[in-house]
Amino acid sequence: MKYHRHLFETIEAFRSIKSGQLLRLDNRIDSTEILTEFEADKRQISFSLQGDKVLDLGYDNLRNSTVTFDNKEYLIENLFIYRRSPPNYECDFQYCHTAGFEKREKYFYNLVIPLSKEIRLHDYFFRDSYQNESFTSSNKVSVQLDNITIDACCIDDDNNEYFLILDASTSVEFAVFSKLAFALINTISYITGHLAGNVGYYFAYDSQEKEKNQHFYTVSLRQEIISSYCPFTTNPHSYERDRNIAKTYTNKLKGLTQDQTRALASKIYTNQKFEIALFLMLESSLASLLFMPGGFAIALETLTSLIIKESIRTKKKKPINPESLDDIRDELNEVVDKYIEDIDPDHRSSVRKRIEHIDQPTNTTKLSQAFTILGIELSKKDLEVINSRNSFLHGRSPKILTKSSDRSHREINNDLYYASLRFYTLLNMLILKWIGYEGYVINYPKQQEKYLSLDLNDEEIYRKI
Repeated sequence: MKYHRHLFETIEAFRSIKSGQLLRLDNRIDSTEILTEFEADKRQISFSLQGDKVLDLGYDNLRNSTVTFDNKEYLIENLFIYRRSPPNYECDFQYCHTAGFEKREKYFYNLVIPLSKEIRLHDYFFRDSYQNESFTSSNKVSVQLDNITIDACCIDDDNNEYFLILDASTSVEFAVFSKLAFALINTISYITGHLAGNVGYYFAYDSQEKEKNQHFYTVSLRQEIISSYCPFTTNPHSYERDRNIAKTYTNKLKGLTQDQTRALASKIYTNQKFEIALFLMLESSLASLLFMPGGFAIALETLTSLIIKESIRTKKKKPINPESLDDIRDELNEVVDKYIEDIDPDHRSSVRKRIEHIDQPTNTTKLSQAFTILGIELSKKDLEVINSRNSFLHGRSPKILTKSSDRSHREINNDLYYASLRFYTLLNMLILKWIGYEGYVINYPKQQEKYLSLDLNDEEIYRKI
């Protein structure tokens, strides 16, 4: 990535646009002066209409509007009217690109996403480097997907504003580049806890050198997320306060290798369910204690089903010997027949269904089975939290740390927080082991044991997988 200064200059120029012109549209709107508000990556336009024309709220009147900014023509997709007081209108939009841009044509692309803080990629991924006009930096990660290499680097401009820049060295269609870019963005977001978002700026070039872009496309993105949780660290002193203990982990804590990064990005690229599970984890890490453990529990169930489905070994395992299955069902149905009058008529069919599916493993067994498949040993504390999964999914707060029937609010919150931390730790163990990572994850229950008034002397702050 050598030519980045013009990226910042183009973005700054677009942000600083104060006015423009909404061109004639469907014989209803003549050339109309518009005021813009693009600072801080807003997407707002206001204008006044002369005469008795009245536009409805929504976007039907202004779908695919053509505007001019600084004597350049742009196409805005779905200009949305969110406030009207005729003749005055206020609108916003999600997509805007230079005239003539075609998504089906192949270009060499960059995607630039402004950040609220730096993402230190070299703290989590294998060491790589990029070169700009004046220096070389290792704050970069790259992967190859579908035989296309895509790089991501975190760069700051002259104003100490940080940007995540995605770069492809192969000419591709917009949809292909976008999917590749977001596979790497979501890889970074899971590992670092920082999802780059809010707005993105695409630059399309005719040549691999990327000295001058042919087209410019800006789009609203998912809201930026900065979580305080991440799966691992490469600095042993980050979470261990005892310096002597931390020193025992020197040179043991490590980031992802290039192969592991590619494996993670590839799973995100090819499996939407996995991608959604990672988003659920990220959003749950910011949720209140009422939602956090339930979100992690759902992510665990999704991830477990993916791992079991991929495993050939689990397809051969059955809880009951198939040769005895029919006899067991027959005998159980005979028992039901014997006591049929004692069973509520509305529930008789559900009892029969349970007998029919008696050979299906329970949800708890399935969740534990994923760890067995990957060779991850679970403790009694792990199993206790996994067994609480159903309670969280049904809106209940199970008794985990405090068994008393009369728990205080603090004790209930501690149960919720403790379960969340252990769910998150277990999820990270599954995901990282699944992509071939062999190292240590952060054991969050141990890290928060004083806050939770726990004694976890049998556990360490970094947990090996």
